[in-house]
Amino acid sequence: MSDESGPFNLVAATASSASPTGTPANRHHHKPKIASIENQLLSDLLGYSGIILTSILALLFLIRHYLFEAWLFPRFYRRTWTKMDAETQRGFTNHHIGMGIKLFTLLVGAYPWVRILFGNADFQTPMSKHSSVSMGDLLLILTQLFCSMYIFELLFRSKLSPIAVAHHIGAILIGQTGTVLSLDLNHQQDATIEFMLCLVWGAFDVLAELWPNVAIILYRVYNDNHYFLMNVFLGTCLITICGTVAETIMIGVLLAQSWSRWELAFKIVTPILHIVFSMAQLHGSRILYSLYLSQKRKVAEAENRMMDPEADGQARNKKMDDKDDQITSYPLADLSESSPPRTAKTDKSSAVRITQVDGVVGESSTAAAATKSSFLGWFTKRA
Repeated sequence: MSDESGPFNLVAATASSASPTGTPANRHHHKPKIASIENQLLSDLLGYSGIILTSILALLFLIRHYLFEAWLFPRFYRRTWTKMDAETQRGFTNHHIGMGIKLFTLLVGAYPWVRILFGNADFQTPMSKHSSVSMGDLLLILTQLFCSMYIFELLFRSKLSPIAVAHHIGAILIGQTGTVLSLDLNHQQDATIEFMLCLVWGAFDVLAELWPNVAIILYRVYNDNHYFLMNVFLGTCLITICGTVAETIMIGVLLAQSWSRWELAFKIVTPILHIVFSMAQLHGSRILYSLYLSQKRKVAEAENRMMDPEADGQARNKKMDDKDDQITSYPLADLSESSPPRTAKTDKSSAVRITQVDGVVGESSTAAAATKSSFLGWFTKRA
């Protein structure tokens, strides 16, 4: 006979007393975590959710204004940052903010996420043996950080697509709803399992949008390396598609395991919300694929120019002939699409400078030479 002093045997013995056959006990022992976890309070910090969210938003402003835009970007992205207009700079900054928040959320939240979804921990389990911070406390803070990321983007970006706006607003509302349901456990029987599904949604959403953040940053910094960007966009597109498929499978399994615990309203709303969010992620994948095709065309055009240098030279000469009378201000060097256009820097002291020496006004020698060259080109063209 087995020893019944252990905790698992004690549970089995208690269940066996209610059912002599022992079948319900075995069935309960093999229940998935989401089907057997008790409905419980998420965190004792729920009453402070507002101040947590407000503090994070204030911190994001300080990081954006005083660290990124005032100090880091002008030094680290010196050539790239100065060429951007205000709208592009906002998008560039937002991608850095989003990338940083997503990396922090993944690194800090991985341990409680795995323990709660697949381990034997719950929201009240301490983070460590002697810690006063519970896993629910940390997940609440990370949820507020997740929502603040989308609030910041909605307020900061100058242009957003309607799909992005709908996705961000939906993510904010779902995240906040998932946290506050546990404040009324008597009436919200789905509070705990709803937040567990929110954890799955949030994790895959972070993973799906992290790589596009990185891809767009690389696109702004290395915009003349089309072969590199082609591979970046293709890889990012494939990752986001695989992430959406994996998320759908995992959500489907968790819903099936806990279906009997859901109220009718959640049985209807939850699958619809998942479909909407999956469509938003696939829309992002479609945009990444179009960027991949754009870079692929530029790579093919560059290869064609390398294989037919004579045609490329004729095209260059034609452009130079058409603009021969404006030679002093024509864009310099590489005219191919493999590098961004660079406008010639005109030295005002030598090109069109008007000098005045001892009251006599006239062109400098360099300006005269440039004028002579332009005249000869015009004369040759007419001849």
